[in-house]
Parts: sequence; structure tokens; C-alpha cells
Amino acid sequence: YPCFVRLLRVFRLGRFAWGMRLMTVAVQKSFQALWILIFWLAVGTLWFSSALYYFEKLACPPYDDLEPGYFFDHSERCSESSDGFDPAPPHYLCCDAHGSPLDLLSISGAFWWSMVTMCTVGFGDARPRTKQGYVVGSASMMCGILLIALPVAIVSSKFQETYQTMEEPGEQPHKRQAKKKPTPGDSAVGNGDFDVMARAAAEQEKKSTTQSLQKRLARVPMTTEQVNVIQNLVHMMENLHEME
Repeated sequence: YPCFVRLLRVFRLGRFAWGMRLMTVAVQKSFQALWILIFWLAVGTLWFSSALYYFEKLACPPYDDLEPGYFFDHSERCSESSDGFDPAPPHYLCCDAHGSPLDLLSISGAFWWSMVTMCTVGFGDARPRTKQGYVVGSASMMCGILLIALPVAIVSSKFQETYQTMEEPGEQPHKRQAKKKPTPGDSAVGNGDFDVMARAAAEQEKKSTTQSLQKRLARVPMTTEQVNVIQNLVHMMENLHEME
């Protein structure tokens, strides 16, 4: 128990990991779709577990109509069977004394089979043996694919919306295309137009630098005196650019 509690400390890294915060917000926004998915999976699990149990039970031997010692002989033969059926005619399904299949002793015992089948995992530890059981299993797989596919599209769209909303220039790298500055040697630029283009490029660079600095400073909490000092530094940088 204490070791398990220590493992939960990993989630404290979510305060520093942008990706973990993104996943948390996306799951919160998709909670309604996930709740619908869980609800219908639970309903489908109950339906298909019950259907498989009763359909498989139809192939069990009718102990009330057979000899009193038939169950003991039936159990011995089933212990050596590899396909889940009694080797002796009429080849009943191997069942217990209550008439329940050995692979699925109850409806609740079939919940595990129904969950892994609807999620298209299929561990194979429990499976239908009869033809009617195969029909139930096929219907369970098809319904599971439909139930999972519909909410997943909603979750995917919510994740994309959250990613675009939380993405900030300071947190995610952005590619900037460097603009090529004109040089006097370029054939398309004349000697008279070069100074004008150079000054325009310098003004644009100064403006973008100032705006970027102001955006970064707006995110940092500061006092009035600190703001005044930074504004003076910005004005000094502008004057140096003009002198150049």
C-alpha cells in the first residue's frame, strides 16, 4: 500500500509537463462522450453475457432426464476432453452439476469474456463452444466496434481543440522563416533603392522586437517601478536603433 501511494507522486509532474496538462484538459472536455461510451459498454456487457450464458447452457446435458450416475461419468470424460465437449455420444457440452458450462459458470462470470470481446482484445481464456455461441460472439464484436468508434471521434476533436487553445508561443517552439536582407550586389536592387529597403527592414525588425518583448513582459507580474525601468530600457534601445 505505501509503495502504491508513492507511485501516485508521478502525477505531480503534471504541474510542470505541458503534455500532461493537455491530456487532463482534453479528457475533462470529453467526459460526456466517455461517460456515454462507458454506459453503453456496461449495457452491452450485460446483454451479451446473459445471451451467451443461456445459449451455451442449451447444449448442456439434461441431468434430470438421464441416469443418476451420468454426471460422474460425464465429468471424467470431460476432464480428458480438449474441445470442451463430451467425447461420448450425443456429445453434450461439458457442464457442471448445476447445468452451467464449465467455461462460463454464471452470467457474472461471462462479464470478462464480454468486455474483452467488445473491446476486440480477445484473450481466449474463455470462449463460446457452440454454434449459437459463435453467433453471439460475432454480434458482440460488431457492436463493440461501433460503440467505441463513435465516441473516439468526439474525443479526438476535443483533443485537437484543446491543443490549439493551450498552444502558446512561450511553451511550444515555432518555426520562423528568416527574411533575406537585400544587399547592394543583388541585380534586382538598385543602389538608390537599397538604402530605402534597408531602413524599412530595420524598422520592421525593431517593431517586431519591441512587440515580442512587450508580450513576454505582459506575462510576468511586476511592480510599477519595474515597469517604468523596463519602459526606459525599451526607449533607449529604440534610440540606439535610430542612431545606427
